[in-house]
Amino acid sequence: MGKRSSYIFGWLQAAFIIIGSVVGAGFISGGELVRFFPTSNYLPYVYAAGVLFFAYFALLLACGKKYGGFDGVLSALFQKFAPAVHAVFGLCCFVICATMLAGIDSVFFEAFGIPKSVPVLSAAVLAAVFFICRKGIGGIGKVNFVLVPVILVFVVAFAFTEKGGEYDFTMADNSRGLLYTLLYVGMNAFLAAPVVCDLGKSAPPLPVSLTASFCIAFCAALILGVICREGANALGADMPLLYVVGKRGAVLGKVFSLVSLCGIVTTLFSSYYPLHAATEHQKKRELLRVFLCLGAILLARVGLKGIIETIYPALGAFGLVFGVFLAVRLFKDRERLASPRRAKRNGHAR
Repeated sequence: MGKRSSYIFGWLQAAFIIIGSVVGAGFISGGELVRFFPTSNYLPYVYAAGVLFFAYFALLLACGKKYGGFDGVLSALFQKFAPAVHAVFGLCCFVICATMLAGIDSVFFEAFGIPKSVPVLSAAVLAAVFFICRKGIGGIGKVNFVLVPVILVFVVAFAFTEKGGEYDFTMADNSRGLLYTLLYVGMNAFLAAPVVCDLGKSAPPLPVSLTASFCIAFCAALILGVICREGANALGADMPLLYVVGKRGAVLGKVFSLVSLCGIVTTLFSSYYPLHAATEHQKKRELLRVFLCLGAILLARVGLKGIIETIYPALGAFGLVFGVFLAVRLFKDRERLASPRRAKRNGHAR
């Protein structure tokens, strides 16, 4: 593989890891999208989300490069409070990890009738994630390099084979829509921050951020378009896109279930990876990781839908604050480093 080919592969691999951290079951099913975006005049808000994702991902990648990954970012930003913030990230990732496991059980129940009370398949998927994460961020990248294109191709192919509908391009006065767009971006970027910051050590920020944000916004617009054209029944469903796909035939519904599983697995990687990385320097790290996995499997037995609907906006608010802190810190550090250089140039000029 040549140098240019290697660069492109690394760029796409990093972009797919970021896309996979956002395009989980809630995204591909449309459940999150119809809750966070207006269901009329949604395009301006989706475009705004794309721009915000680009800015936030570029910021995380730049900070990861400057401070040496996620741990370095937290140390630089929060200093003595870094361990507490790390614990908050860990708790959030643990809950999302458990939720993804519950989602795996739900997919297999809906598609193949396997009881949710028997978590054999979700445990098997988690075991695979456990061993792949031992290979580091590169192992996750290789898996996402396969799964993310499957998700994107299905969404695009299904959306473009559906009958089109009219769209009103008049910008609606929807302050709630703008607020929830900000919360949606903040939530997803916050949860992806550990992975994205670690990617920043080697990934080029601008092309990776542009690729990831474009794919996310493009697919969000397609999914919302399909759901909104279907009408109130789809909008009121727990998994709106699954409702639409299911009406097109049982076989297509099973295919969509498997695609949803791909989305769950990519999000499971991004939520488990920070927990895996946090134990790297522990003496009994493998045993601790096993206990974390068992805890996530047990927590997945609880119905977390209501909890997630409650904490997601809170995570979004925290993510926005975290992004502002990152931007301010990066700006201050650049100003501090630039000041001596300016003074030195002025001294030479005199």
